[in-house]
Amino acid sequence: MFTRREWIGAGFGVAGAGGAEQPAGNDARRLDEMITQFEAMVAELRQLNSGCSTGTCGTVGRVRDAMSVFLRANAKFPDALEVGPGIFYDVYDWHIRNRLPVSSARAADGRYALGFMFTRLLLRPDAQPDYLGAPYDLRA
Repeated sequence: MFTRREWIGAGFGVAGAGGAEQPAGNDARRLDEMITQFEAMVAELRQLNSGCSTGTCGTVGRVRDAMSVFLRANAKFPDALEVGPGIFYDVYDWHIRNRLPVSSARAADGRYALGFMFTRLLLRPDAQPDYLGAPYDLRA
């Protein structure tokens, strides 16, 4: 990595960005190194932001759609929704990528639960990864 001092000392600071003069010799090699490092950083940022994030996660959209159907029919959000491992992981990753607190727990029957909005997502480890059950209320 290059330090700020190296950037400015090499003449590639704000004044050098206009392209008024071409660097020669050693400066051209250093400029190529900097460009390579920037391209690596851009590739890494693209890879980090390629997952399930706000507004771009189809899985979270499917969960919200199921919750919305229940909301329209019952005038409240469901207490629970059973999901497969793939959906469970996607919603967990969605919380991490959006820097939201993850509220996970074990349900009374020993299954893993993940809080999403006002509903608990209950993991069905025996189900297909993209399994999305019908939302329901927990009644005693």
